[in-house]
Amino acid sequence: MGITNVEIVCRVCNMSNFDIAWRIEIAKRLLLVPKNTLTDAAEGAGYASDSAFARVFKKETGMTPAGFRKSTIAAHSDV
Repeated sequence: MGITNVEIVCRVCNMSNFDIAWRIEIAKRLLLVPKNTLTDAAEGAGYASDSAFARVFKKETGMTPAGFRKSTIAAHSDV
């Protein structure tokens, strides 16, 4: 009994989700460095365009990359 097409699709989807999550974590770390631009974060996370990066980042985190940066900086400045 071999692997079905459904199993292959499910495995690819899981890998895709992992890849996106990994890229977003890389981008978050890059956004915490003040000298990095949003383009630097997008490129560092493997996105060819800022708009694609911003769209995926917002879908995954619920905020824009700039919004993430501002909220994180604000949270750290209150400490």
